[in-house]
Amino acid sequence: MFHEQWSVGEMNHRLKQARKALGYTQSDLAAMLGYRSKSGYAMIENGRNNPPLHIALKLSGILGSDVHTLFTDLYDIPERKGGLS
Repeated sequence: MFHEQWSVGEMNHRLKQARKALGYTQSDLAAMLGYRSKSGYAMIENGRNNPPLHIALKLSGILGSDVHTLFTDLYDIPERKGGLS
């Protein structure tokens, strides 16, 4: 399904906004995600690296937002017709 593409800047803004709304620093999130320093997370938030799916899923849980909302332009989830099979 086609949808409006969001720029990397918008994705980064969503991550930063969600992080700050919960009162987390980049260092806090880096530690929660298993990075040794904040640079691993900072590079995702600043658009230098795309997160691997397992990190995107962890961020989704920590920030309380689904992966599709946080990473619309990276992980496109097609709509299903009918129920689960």
